[in-house]
Amino acid sequence: MTVHISGPKGHFLLGSIKPFTQDLLNFMTSARQAHGDFIHFKLGPVDTYLICRPELIRRVLVSDQDKFIKNRNFWKHFTSLFGLGLLTNEHQSWRVHRKLSAPAFQPKRIANYADFMVSYTQEMMSHWQEGAEIDLHDELMEVTARIVAKALFDADLGEHNEQLLTAMHTLEGLIPTRMARPFSWQDSIPTKSNRQYWKALKKLNQVVDGFIQHHKDQERQGQESNSLLSVLMQARYEDGSRLPDKQLRDEVITLFLAGHDTTAITLSWALYLLSLHPEKRAKLEEEVDSVLAGRDPGWDDLKLLPYTRSIIKETLRLYPAAHLIGRETTEDIEMDGVILKKGASVLISPWLMGREETYFDDPLSFKPERWTETFEKDLPKGVYVPFSAGPRVCIGEGFAMMESIILLSSIVKNFRLNYEHSETVEPFPSITLTPHGGIKVRVEKRESTIPSEVQCSGVQSFASGS
Repeated sequence: MTVHISGPKGHFLLGSIKPFTQDLLNFMTSARQAHGDFIHFKLGPVDTYLICRPELIRRVLVSDQDKFIKNRNFWKHFTSLFGLGLLTNEHQSWRVHRKLSAPAFQPKRIANYADFMVSYTQEMMSHWQEGAEIDLHDELMEVTARIVAKALFDADLGEHNEQLLTAMHTLEGLIPTRMARPFSWQDSIPTKSNRQYWKALKKLNQVVDGFIQHHKDQERQGQESNSLLSVLMQARYEDGSRLPDKQLRDEVITLFLAGHDTTAITLSWALYLLSLHPEKRAKLEEEVDSVLAGRDPGWDDLKLLPYTRSIIKETLRLYPAAHLIGRETTEDIEMDGVILKKGASVLISPWLMGREETYFDDPLSFKPERWTETFEKDLPKGVYVPFSAGPRVCIGEGFAMMESIILLSSIVKNFRLNYEHSETVEPFPSITLTPHGGIKVRVEKRESTIPSEVQCSGVQSFASGS
């Protein structure tokens, strides 16, 4: 016997498309409160299920993952941007390219990137003036773009910096417009927003194609590179052939956009939350000062900064950059007595799961100290999935955590960034969960708390003017 589950009714033709696209977080929160942890609604003609139960989430992402693909009704609007990169590829093609990409993200390789992460962060901070107000999110978007460009292409963005950032900002800003369209043919009409999208995409492609060609020229000249792109260019299929240029383009654009955006968002929210909770910030400053003693952070410090890592984990719980995970059934599947027909959409919300009081005491409060080893061990699998889970877990998770810890500790070592406005910064759900309108903060240089004997040895912090 088929079990029926409840959910928002919506419009008789469009279903819940309007509230879903106009106020996604409120729509999901209200649906969870009114209809439980397994919810059904329509997005146009598509049966859609919102799952908030960890054992069902594990089925979708892990044990039954071969019965699901990425949600085509969503990603159809972005094939021109991501192509068949790891984010959108499926089946055997995805498995092959995931395996070929994996060596680029081995710990021993990404450990080499710590130095230039620090260097670019220092360059960013060198422009911060005492008492000035800056848009924190803009600053972090730029520095993480430079970092991921260096890691991917072994190149500074240089003259491409402003053009590329403008193109990325345009593309990311138009994503919500495309998300709200029920039909993919609407993306081909020469409207103003579509023309802006095509122009920005052309510029992005030109820059990336230029980097790929530069790597080919270096390869012909026998020059070596430590970039992620070089690893992909050296990869070979079973028949010995290389990745074609189109596949290289799709992979590096996916890594570039996802790699800078998500880290910048996480750090923006983390520093915002720390400003709202000075006692947490003081504890973080104490750890950073004690461990680093005025020097710059490096790969070996990651394991020595547990509270810094907890800050990142707690931020990802409250404001997960990847706030919604979508899948589509490839066959009829029974789930908790409900038959999900082939082609149904299944949604998992790390935003909702991170705020479940069943698993998180006082879930709306910022409590980094909750992330003890015991707590993480006892947390049911499927509850905390900011990087997804299973075979399609984010390939750059290690890179993102390393970058987040290094940048956060570098900034906290030198500055306090104070949010002084009365308005609460609201999250804006696009593909990622960005801070709506940015985050304006007041710059305050920190006075060193390094013991005098360490200072006398000549090790001084960036904030002290070295």
